This record gives sequence, C-alpha cells and structure tokens, in this order.
Amino acid sequence: MKATLLLVTLALYPATLAAQAPGRVEIAAGVRFTGAEGFPATPSAQSKLGGSTRDVFITETEIAAFPAADVRLGFSLTSALQIEGAAAIGATDISTNVTHDVEGVSNTSSTVPMTHYGFEGSLVARLRRFGSARLTPLITGGAGYFRQVQDGGVLVVTGRSYHVGGGGDYRWRSTPQARIRASGLRVDVRLLVQQDGLADEGDARMVPAFGAWFYMRF
Repeated sequence: MKATLLLVTLALYPATLAAQAPGRVEIAAGVRFTGAEGFPATPSAQSKLGGSTRDVFITETEIAAFPAADVRLGFSLTSALQIEGAAAIGATDISTNVTHDVEGVSNTSSTVPMTHYGFEGSLVARLRRFGSARLTPLITGGAGYFRQVQDGGVLVVTGRSYHVGGGGDYRWRSTPQARIRASGLRVDVRLLVQQDGLADEGDARMVPAFGAWFYMRF
C-alpha cells in the first residue's frame, strides 16, 4: 500500500509544476522484443504390471525469442497518468527436445512455427519531477491476454499475462496549436508474468521484454 501511494505521489506532485504534455490522445506504433520462454522438463511415464510406472523419455520445450509488431492507443487522465490499450502480433518457433530414452534411442528435436497474438491494458505514470523538457521517465504496469497458434492451427492455446516495467518518453516535436500536437519516441523494459498457454494451468513464467515505439499526440 505504501509503495502504491509513493508511486501516485511521485506521478501527481509535479503535475501542477511541470509543463503540460500537449495532446490528450496518443497513437503509437513500434516493435516489442520478447525473450525466450522455457518450460520445465516433462517425463513421459509408461505403466507397468502391478500399477507402477516408469519414465521412458523426457521432453523439454522452449518458445524462441521473437519480435512483434505492436500498436497502442492511449488517453491521458492527467498530465502524469495515462491509460492505454495495445495489440501485438509476432512469429516465433516452438522447439521440443526428446532426451533420456530408456531404449537408447538418440536424442531428437523438432521445431514448429507459431504465431503469437497479444492484447493488454496498461496504466502509465510519467515521473516529470525527474525528467526534463523533452525526456520524461515513466513506470508502467497492467494485464492482458495472449493467444498462441501453431502453424496450420493444429494447436491453439490462450493465457493471461501481467507486466511491470519502466522506460522513457523522448518528445522531439511539440506544436500545441497544430493538429498533431506532439511526436516522439518511447522505450520501455518490462517483466512479463505469463500464465497458462502451453504450460500447465496456473503455472506462472517470467519473461523479459523490450519495446520501442514512435508516437503522435492529438
């Protein structure tokens, strides 16, 4: 609770002192890079007489790191707080390795293309007190939904995601009287916490991500 109050205080305190960011509506387009996502090794069990089981081989699965096209639409609540929604699509691969076969079969691996769709909502806090006329630090956090589709639609899974991170907003053009009131570059680094999807239900995985967007404010 104290951490939340501190964040809101840092965001709102300088709002009356700092110059107002022109524009209430923000449109942004860019690229987000998501790190590789590994899953725990899973043994494949075989039933034996008497009801016991034995592991016959182990599978290890990983989703490769990938870039995704990302578009965003934001609305300023105050000069320091903004809510936004985003949609992203990217192509990646799922790699599966089969090892430790009890019958001595050589280790094998397979790779299947996959498309990742992501949708999220976020709250962005601009820490103007620690910035300058052009550069503003920011903190962001939110939640979303993702859909992963293997090539040909053979497998379709969905899951939930949560994120927290920080970055900066660099405004290189500001014309308050024009139709496009401001434009610039925004970058952030975040930690994604993803649940479900290809993993067991409720299993949470942490994945790093980095993004950069060109934005315009109206």
